[in-house]
Amino acid sequence: RGQAREGVERANMGGKKSKKEKKPKKSSKHKKKKSRRHESSSSSSSSSGDSGSEDSEDLKRARAQKMAKKLASRLKQGEIAGYTDAENPFGDANLTERFVWHKRIEKSIMKGVDVKELGVKAERERHKERLKEIEKVKLQREARDREKMEKEEEREIMQREEALIEAVELEKKEEEFHLLQAKMRSEIRVKDGRARAIDLVSRNLHAVPGSGEFDASAHPLAIFDGLTLPEMKELKDDIKTYLELDHKVDEHRFFWSNLLVVADDELADAQRREDVERAERKRARGIDVSRDIADQGLHASVEGDVKDMLDGKDTRELEELEGEIEASLRAPDATEIEYWQAVLKRIVVHKARVTVGNIDAAQRAAQAAAAPK
Repeated sequence: RGQAREGVERANMGGKKSKKEKKPKKSSKHKKKKSRRHESSSSSSSSSGDSGSEDSEDLKRARAQKMAKKLASRLKQGEIAGYTDAENPFGDANLTERFVWHKRIEKSIMKGVDVKELGVKAERERHKERLKEIEKVKLQREARDREKMEKEEEREIMQREEALIEAVELEKKEEEFHLLQAKMRSEIRVKDGRARAIDLVSRNLHAVPGSGEFDASAHPLAIFDGLTLPEMKELKDDIKTYLELDHKVDEHRFFWSNLLVVADDELADAQRREDVERAERKRARGIDVSRDIADQGLHASVEGDVKDMLDGKDTRELEELEGEIEASLRAPDATEIEYWQAVLKRIVVHKARVTVGNIDAAQRAAQAAAAPK
């Protein structure tokens, strides 16, 4: 019996437990129903929220479009270089109407950009900045153009200098060639036994001491003796040629330039003598010759006195005498001006003769020192 009671009690306890276990199942179903109701309510609320946001977005867009249209109408107004729509050389009735990008303004407003930054004043400021930038670019371009022009000028100058240097080099080579040709012609005439006086003088000037090429019988101041007027002119031309070609060595240039002064004086004397002889022949035939002789120079007696005064003086003494005469001629009470001017001319020629003689004497001394004993 006791065991039977225990079995009944256990059965009753099991029944109670099963009843208790069924209750949570009912609560889970209830929760699902509540969640469904909540979802439906939330979906309805979200749909109502979406419709509200769409309405606000449309309203915002409409306001942006209205504001953009208003700004665009203001921004379109302007001037083009003083022209108007009615009067302009382009025939454009909408010349002053500016292009305005409505959509860009609208999008900027939609993004929250301040309307002041899109207005006329801000646009003017941006326009000023653009003009400044354009001016800056213009100045930079002008600076580049100037720099380019300066470089081109420098390049042209360099090219001209190079061309000038090349021309000078060619001229030097040409002078060397002509001098070499003149020397060769002179050597050929000397070898053939038909040497002229200028050939021997040039050979002596270039002779190396001890080489045996120096001709002691050739004196540079004696090459004018016994020449006719045409021969004197030819000799002067030869001296000028040597002066133009043989000028690199200072001593040679100094020698030929002073010898040319002597040649001019000798040629003038030869011309004077020929004029006198021609006048004498005309006078013998009874012809008036008062105008045939333009410059007789100093009188023969006076010429002798001047020669005696200058002979024996070296270059320094002649220069001192020349300075004294020039000072006396500049004086307000100067007398015998023509005479002293003629004396000055004689001093110049005499200095040239002394210089040529000194160079010749130095060459002879160098040759004598180098000669074998």
